[in-house]
Amino acid sequence: MGRRGALNVTDPWQALAEEIGRWTSPPLFWLRDDDATGPTPALATLLDTCAAHDVPVCLAAIPAALDPEFGPWLAQHAANTIVVPHGYAHANQAPGDEKKAEFGDHRPAAEMARELGEGLRRVQMGLGARSRPIFVPPWNRLGSTAAAALAQAGYTALSGKATRVTVTGITVIDVHIDIIDWRGTRGYGGDLPILGRLCDRLAALRSAGKEGEPTGILTHHAVHDPAAWGFLETLFERLRVPGAVAHGRRRDFSGPVRQFRYPIRTLLFDDVKAVVGLIISAGPLFLDDLSRFWLYVFSVLTGLFLVFAIRTAIRHTRVLELSEKGIRMRGILGRGFDWEALESVQLRYYSTRRDHERGWMSLKLRGGGSTVAVDSSIAGFEDIARDVADVARRREIELSPTSWTNFNAMGIGDTG
Repeated sequence: MGRRGALNVTDPWQALAEEIGRWTSPPLFWLRDDDATGPTPALATLLDTCAAHDVPVCLAAIPAALDPEFGPWLAQHAANTIVVPHGYAHANQAPGDEKKAEFGDHRPAAEMARELGEGLRRVQMGLGARSRPIFVPPWNRLGSTAAAALAQAGYTALSGKATRVTVTGITVIDVHIDIIDWRGTRGYGGDLPILGRLCDRLAALRSAGKEGEPTGILTHHAVHDPAAWGFLETLFERLRVPGAVAHGRRRDFSGPVRQFRYPIRTLLFDDVKAVVGLIISAGPLFLDDLSRFWLYVFSVLTGLFLVFAIRTAIRHTRVLELSEKGIRMRGILGRGFDWEALESVQLRYYSTRRDHERGWMSLKLRGGGSTVAVDSSIAGFEDIARDVADVARRREIELSPTSWTNFNAMGIGDTG
């Protein structure tokens, strides 16, 4: 029977409590719900359930089928919700003898690239600040051709289930436990199988020393039967009420941690500029007949290019992480803080041209004694700025007129 044979078949919920009790800190969970298109009673039930238990939810919506009223309707619900593209039309494009897939390797690359970009655009236009550039492939299947096109299409993350394809330039945020029995009843899979898989997942993470890695729960609101709704209610309640599940917390469903990096092409270009600049500026310092004036000039230039080279080297190591809990800059000289400690936000625009064109933006956040700063060369800068604007709005952070103007220039209005 394997590992699951040890599960407490009398009370699988107690088995979950016992497994969580073995952890040194509470496990992290996040919730993804697939196949949203617009307002429905079932989706309203899901959002109300999540709101009642303070559980954030990531809705994977079908771009080609989005109801124009989805955005305004969603704004009326209290649930902490983000919306991401779920394929394009959720249409099976696989040959008859293959498993269902919309973005498999059997389709032309140019056609898939167009749909990837258009799907993201539709979700962003329809859902605004709630949208996120996270791609969810229909049936959790994705070919290598489409995977290679995600970053170019504007995505910063991929969320599947047991993703096998290799992706570069974006983060993989998979789900792990699907509560629907697709091969049998096409309803709730049952406490014993579902909680058994959940316990297996948590035990494997604990044994591997990966207690900081989140576990994704997958739901499909449109096919939920009463047992599925009952499972979610019980799961949320057990992880919320002190003592019901060991270490239960309201924020255990913390949402996926999204990662942002400086593009490798940008970093390599900066590496070249730093090396060339150091050679040009430092070379004359070895000349015997260099005047004091030019010695000073080339020394200053050498110092500036050296600082630039060090900054670029540090950026090679850096990864910016955003979550429902806070913001973290990982790598050399890393720092960060929880959103509840956010004190100030500055968004500034810089340009070296007299007409102020072709400049860049710098976003600086202070909180909890730390400062986190990024500029617009980082991949996904607009999404970072949108998230920060949402937090600033919720926490009623007062912005300077300059920052307010710059947020509005990016199409991120009503921030202060």
